[in-house]
Amino acid sequence: MWNGDFSNAMTVNREPIIIYDPSTTGPNGERQAFPGNRIPKERISEFASIMRSVSAAPAGPNAAGNPWIESNFEAFYPQTRDTNTWTVKGDHIFSEKDNISGRFTRSWLDAGTFGGVYGYPPPGSTNAGGTSAQTTKFYSVFARWNHVFSPAFINEFQASSDRSRNHSGTLADQTEWATKLGFGNPFGALGWPTICASGSFYDGCWDAGNPQDHNLTGFQLTNDATWTRGAHTFEIGFQGRSEYNNVRELQQAQGSHSFGADWTALYDPARRSATPAPARDLPTWCSAIHFIVQTIPSAVLLLPAKRPRIGFADTGG
Repeated sequence: MWNGDFSNAMTVNREPIIIYDPSTTGPNGERQAFPGNRIPKERISEFASIMRSVSAAPAGPNAAGNPWIESNFEAFYPQTRDTNTWTVKGDHIFSEKDNISGRFTRSWLDAGTFGGVYGYPPPGSTNAGGTSAQTTKFYSVFARWNHVFSPAFINEFQASSDRSRNHSGTLADQTEWATKLGFGNPFGALGWPTICASGSFYDGCWDAGNPQDHNLTGFQLTNDATWTRGAHTFEIGFQGRSEYNNVRELQQAQGSHSFGADWTALYDPARRSATPAPARDLPTWCSAIHFIVQTIPSAVLLLPAKRPRIGFADTGG
């Protein structure tokens, strides 16, 4: 089919699907079929060869089957999930009245699904649509200082911070696919665009999940003092936390493209529309391309989210 040969094209009822030459369209919408139901090589667009390079070839036990009436592709796509966490901790006693401790933790997650998600790229592909990916990097650090003013009066102060960077989307998110495929890409967007074909018996898309980024940062200060007086123990403390969150939710700037079957169908005067033709006409010389840009601007949420806490308690009898 990628070479323009539609001689075996048929519906699920085994009715032949005729491919008509749009350049032969007459004043009444009549068209002539391509000889042998084959589109000449010189009439096939460059886009077809590009799509062929990123589409899976027939595979599996029924690879020789007719794709118009039966499945001819079976493959197993790998899923990976790599995690890495390490922590460094230290303590130091300066004197009987002062000691400090600290900790730093780093945790990473890299996960990917290499096919079968909104599409089926060639097995072995690492940057095409039909995939999913998630990368998370988390950092946490804190320092604690304990000071003894007297046997009856002690204080603990702690400062901490955490940073979480999470990206979810596809393995194609770092490739300028809209440009490589020959589509308009006015924003220079990275990632896989939505490409859909529609017809009377088939509707499908080569699609990908939209990228999503969460960069979350928090800072926290905590102080707790304890004073014992006779049978009474007094506790007083405060806690404050500030958060700065930069969030981009499901942004798609790489475009959405639709390929209709009308260009190679036969006009039906009674219906005033084209009769059914294969929606899988991506290899044909011209298809209706509709470019839609759906953009949700990055939402920068600088939320101080200050959470002060001041408490006092007397635990004596």
